[in-house]
Amino acid sequence: MGDGDTVDTTGTTGASFRVDEIVSGHGALGGSRLTVRSRESFLIIDLRDRMTKMRNMPAPSPYTSPEQQADLERLGARLRERRKALGVTVVACAEAAGVSRVTMHRIEAGNPSVTIGAYVNVAAALGLHLVVPILDAPAAEPATITVGDYPGLRTLAWQTDAGTTITETEALNLYERGWRHLNQEALTDHEKAFIQHLADTYSNGRLLV
Repeated sequence: MGDGDTVDTTGTTGASFRVDEIVSGHGALGGSRLTVRSRESFLIIDLRDRMTKMRNMPAPSPYTSPEQQADLERLGARLRERRKALGVTVVACAEAAGVSRVTMHRIEAGNPSVTIGAYVNVAAALGLHLVVPILDAPAAEPATITVGDYPGLRTLAWQTDAGTTITETEALNLYERGWRHLNQEALTDHEKAFIQHLADTYSNGRLLV
C-alpha cells in the first residue's frame, strides 16, 4: 500500500488499520533502501448496518389497561375482517394506506405501539371511518328525602316508617296519587315549598292531579 492509498471498508463492522508511508531512497553505500515511516493507527467502524436495524425497530408500546388492549384488539380484528371480506391482501392494503407490511400486521393484532394515524389510514383504505363516541357524564345520584320530614307525605306513605328514605320522584308520585286524600290545609309552608320544588323539577311546574 503506497502513500495516498485508500482502504475499502465496505461492509466492515469494525477494523483497526495501521497506515504506513513507504519512502524509497539511496543508502550511503549507493544501495537502495526503503524507509517506513509509521503514521497513526485508525479504528474504522461502519454504523450503517446498525443504524438500519435501529430505524426498523418498532417503537416501545405504551402501557394500556386490559380493557384498552381489548378495544385495540377488537379494532384490529374488525379491520382484518373487512380486508378479507373485500378480498384485499395485506400487501395491497398496506400500500394503499401508506404503511409497511409489518405495520399492517401490527394493526390487525391491535398493537398499541402503532400510531393512531396509521390505524385511521388503514381504515380509510378499507372504506371505513373510525368514530369515537362522546361518553355522557355519569348520572348523578338521585336526590332523596326522609318521609318523616313532611307530615303530609307521612300520611300518604303510612305503611312505611318515618325514617324511610325515598327519592324525590317517588315522593312526587305519592303526592300525585294521594292528592285528593291529603289535608292540604294542614300542610306546612316547608312542605308546600317542597311540593312546589317537586313540580318545578320533575313535572313542568304542576302536579298531575
